[in-house]
Amino acid sequence: PEAATTTPVTIGENAIRMALPKRLGPYHLLGLIGRGGMGEVYEALDPRLGRRLAIKVMVASGADESWTRRFLAEARITSQLEHPSIVPIYDVGREADLLWLAMRRVDGRALSQLLDERPANQDWPLERLLAAFVQVCGAVAYAHEQGVLHRDLKPDNIMLGRFGEVQVLDWGVAGLVGAVRRRTQDVHVVERGLPRVTRDGDLVGTPGYMPPEQAFRELGPADPRSDVWALGAILYEIVTRRRAWPQSEVNEYLAALWTQQDPDAQSLTASRRVFDPLLDVARRALAYEPDQRFETAASLGEAVRSFLDGRQRRDRAATFLKAAQDAWVRWAQVADNKRVLEQRERQLLRRIDRWAPLEAKRELLRVREQLRDLGPEREELFGQAVAEAERALSQDPSSAIARGFLSRAYWRRFEEAEQSGDRSAQRYFESRVRAYDDGSLTSLLTGTGAVTIRTDPPGAEVFVEKIVRRGLVWRRDAPFRLGQTPIEKAPLEMGSYLMTIRATGKAPVRYPVRIDRGGHWSSGTSPVPLYSGKQIGEGYVYVPPGPFQRGGDPSAVGGLSRDEVTLPGYFVSALPVTVEQWCLWVNDLLDNGWLDEAWAAVPHREASVTRDAARYWPRLSTSRRYEPPILDRDGDAWEADWPIVAVSFEQVASFVQWRADLDGVDYRLPSEDQWEKAARGVDGRVFPWGDDFDPTLCTMNDSIRGRPKVQRVGSRPGDVSIYGVRDMAGGVREWCGDPSFEGDRSRRPLRGGSWANDATFCRLASRTGAQPWEALGGAGFRLVRIDPLKGDES
Repeated sequence: PEAATTTPVTIGENAIRMALPKRLGPYHLLGLIGRGGMGEVYEALDPRLGRRLAIKVMVASGADESWTRRFLAEARITSQLEHPSIVPIYDVGREADLLWLAMRRVDGRALSQLLDERPANQDWPLERLLAAFVQVCGAVAYAHEQGVLHRDLKPDNIMLGRFGEVQVLDWGVAGLVGAVRRRTQDVHVVERGLPRVTRDGDLVGTPGYMPPEQAFRELGPADPRSDVWALGAILYEIVTRRRAWPQSEVNEYLAALWTQQDPDAQSLTASRRVFDPLLDVARRALAYEPDQRFETAASLGEAVRSFLDGRQRRDRAATFLKAAQDAWVRWAQVADNKRVLEQRERQLLRRIDRWAPLEAKRELLRVREQLRDLGPEREELFGQAVAEAERALSQDPSSAIARGFLSRAYWRRFEEAEQSGDRSAQRYFESRVRAYDDGSLTSLLTGTGAVTIRTDPPGAEVFVEKIVRRGLVWRRDAPFRLGQTPIEKAPLEMGSYLMTIRATGKAPVRYPVRIDRGGHWSSGTSPVPLYSGKQIGEGYVYVPPGPFQRGGDPSAVGGLSRDEVTLPGYFVSALPVTVEQWCLWVNDLLDNGWLDEAWAAVPHREASVTRDAARYWPRLSTSRRYEPPILDRDGDAWEADWPIVAVSFEQVASFVQWRADLDGVDYRLPSEDQWEKAARGVDGRVFPWGDDFDPTLCTMNDSIRGRPKVQRVGSRPGDVSIYGVRDMAGGVREWCGDPSFEGDRSRRPLRGGSWANDATFCRLASRTGAQPWEALGGAGFRLVRIDPLKGDES
C-alpha cells in the first residue's frame, strides 16, 4: 500500500529553553509541566486575576511552516469549542521566535497512566473509566457538530482529574470536516513514547489509534467516523487492559491495518467475559469499513452508557436477589421445622389417648402451638422472597437468575399444593411457574410419564380411559387401546387412568393407574394375575396388586399422613354383609341348639358398660326362625337387604369364622389399607366419585328428608369405587380386621361413613376406633379374601 512518506524533524527542549523568557505576555512562567511533539507546556501565573494556568510554547524558527499553522489552528479551533471536557484557550501570542497559547491548567493524570496502573489503582475502577469514556465521546461528538475532527485521539490525550473531570487534549492536529486536502509530502515527528505519523495538512495519527482512512490514500477522506475508530481502540484498551493493535512501529502497524487484522480477545480471562458486550461495541467502532461503525461518537457513547446503566441496574438487581435468596433460605428452614413438628405431632397422637389429661398432652399442645406460629412466618418469608426477586427482575428484566429463582420458588409451592390436593392453589402456582419459566419446567408441568404392565398370562389387551378430574363426579374419556402385554414404558401424560385388562377366558380387570409428574408406573417385577369370573366369585371384586396413595386428607377424621403403600392382590365383597346374610348365621346357631348365642347375636345397642344390651328384635323359640321384624322396638321396619348394623366386632369375627368354615374359604375382615385402597383406588381421591361432596351421592344423615335411617345396600349408584366396590362413603361404618387402632389393642378400627354420620366421616381417609364389644347402630362390615376360589379357570 502507498503510505505516507515522512521527514523527521526534532524539536528539543534546549531549543525552547535557550530562547524562553521569564514572562510571556502578561503571564509569569513558573515551571515546566510537560513536553509534546509541538512544544512544551509550562505552569504560569496571571497576575491580573491571580490564577494559575498553563502555557503551551513552540519555537517558530527552524520549524516547518505547517507546524506554525497547526499551532495557530489549535488556538483557533480550541477557542471555538466551548465544552466542559475541552480545555478552553484564554490567550494566544508571539514573542520573537516563540508561539504560545494560554489555557486552563488541567490537574490530573493521563488515561494512559491509569491504564498502566490497573488493577492496582482502586480509585479508577473499570466502571469509572467507562463513565469518563462516555464524557470523552460527548466532547468529541460536540466537536464534530462544530465541524471539527480531532484526528489524534488516544489515552495520552485524555486527562482525568481527581474530582472526575475529563479533558480531551491536543487539538493541534484537528481538521475541519469536509476541508481535508492531501499533500504530496508528509512529516514524521518522533517524540518520547510512541511515534506519530503526520501528513502535512490535515491527516495525522498515532500507531494503534489511527484509522485506516487516515493511513491510506486509497480509502478516501477522514470524517467523524474516523474519530469513532480511534475511540473504539481506546474503549478496547480500557476493557481488556491491552491495546487492540500492539504494533508500535509505523510500518508494522500499517501492515496490520492493510491486512484488516481484527483485535483478538481470545486470551481474556474468564472473569472479563462479563464485559463481552463492551467488546462487541469496541469491535463495531473498529470496523474497517466506516459504514459499519457507529455513525457518530454520540451513538458510541450511548452504547457504553447503556451498558453502564444496565450494569447499575444489574448491581441493584443482584442486591435484591441476594435478599430474596436469604429469605428463601429462612423459608426452607421454617418448612423443614414444620415437617419435623408435624411428624412429632403424629407420633404423639399415636401415643397419647384422647381422654388423657392435659398434663399428659403438654408436649402435644406445645407442638401444635409451634405449628400455628410457623404458618404466618412461613407465608411472610415466602412473600418476602418473591417480592425481592420481582424487584430484581424490575431492575434487570432479562435476568435469567431472577426468573429462575421465581419459577423454582413457585414450583416448590405448586408441588406442595399438588401433594395436599389443593387444586385452587395448584392452578395459581402453575400460572406463576409458567409466567417465569424459561422452558426447563415446561416438561414437568406437562408431566408426561410412562407405564409398564405385565400380566399372567401375557398377551392381554389393555384399554385406557383417562379420568377427567373435574366436576362433582369425575368422568372418564373415551377409551383407547394401549397395546398387548407386556407393555414396557408406554408414554402417558400425568394424571389418573382406568385401564381395563382383557384376556380370553379371564374376567376383565379394572386396573387404575396414577402417573405422577414425569413418573413411571410399573406393575412390578411380578405380573398382574388374571382370573376367571368363577375364581373371583359372585358378588366379589378383584383389587389387583400394586401401590396406592394412603391418607393425605387433612380434613379427614383421624387421617394419616400421605404415604404410598403397596399391597398384594385380594378379593373384596362388592356390598356390605346384609341383614339377610346375618340371619343365616343366627338361625344356624339356633338350629344347632345354641339358643343363647343366637339371642346374643341379634342386633342390639349397648345399654351400659355392663353389656346389659337392648335387642332390636324379639327373642324367639326354637320352633321359629329369626327374621327382620316388621317393626323393631323403636318402631322401625327392618329390611332383608339392609346392611347389618348394631353388631359388635366380637360378633362380626364369629360370623366371619362361621362363613369361612361353611364355604371352606379363608374369609377375613379387610385391613384398613385393604379397605382404603378398595374405596379410593390409587390416586388419593377424597370420595369414591371424586374430591367434592353432595349428600345425594351416598347414604348419610343429609341424604333423605326427615329422620335419617338405614337404606338398602347398593341404593346409591354414585357411591361406587373405581374397582366397582359400593357403599364405602356412606351406608354403614365398617369394622376392619387390624388387631389394634393407633397402637391401642383395646380398640378396633372403623372406616367409612354411615347413615347417621355427617360428611366428614364420609371422607375415605377418615378413621375411628371402638371397643370390640361395642355394638354401634351405624356399624357393619364386609368380607375379603386373599386367594381365588377353586374351580374351573376357563
